[in-house]
Amino acid sequence: MPGLLAYSVRIGEALDLRISRELRRRVPGISRAQAEVLLLLERKKTMDMSSLSRELQKDPGTMTSVVQALWKKGLLERRSVEGNRRTQEIQLLPEGNTVSRRCLALYRNLEKELQADIPGFAQILSEMERFYTQLKEKGYWPYPD
Repeated sequence: MPGLLAYSVRIGEALDLRISRELRRRVPGISRAQAEVLLLLERKKTMDMSSLSRELQKDPGTMTSVVQALWKKGLLERRSVEGNRRTQEIQLLPEGNTVSRRCLALYRNLEKELQADIPGFAQILSEMERFYTQLKEKGYWPYPD
């Protein structure tokens, strides 16, 4: 029988695949990585590229490509930081906010479907939240909040 880590990875992969499929179907032209950037920027409003990369655990080159694609679609703007031309700040444009809200609605709908389809889903989420809290308390959680 596989251990907790194996199950966690497989569950994450299965959910990632489902989210990616639903994005292609319901929000055409937006990849999972692009959706994550949009959702984070909607929450944080403005971020620099290195903070964006760090928060989403993506390599800076990958993040640059994702941001470039969103910029070309007219969903966000980039601007140089005053006094530091090498640093760019990113923020959503109105259309980016609209697409971000569509992505968030999709994520919430998928969670509702899981709750309806899987008996005990709320209990599973509660246990996962407890596990997450313990990981953070013990110093095993490397990601920023």
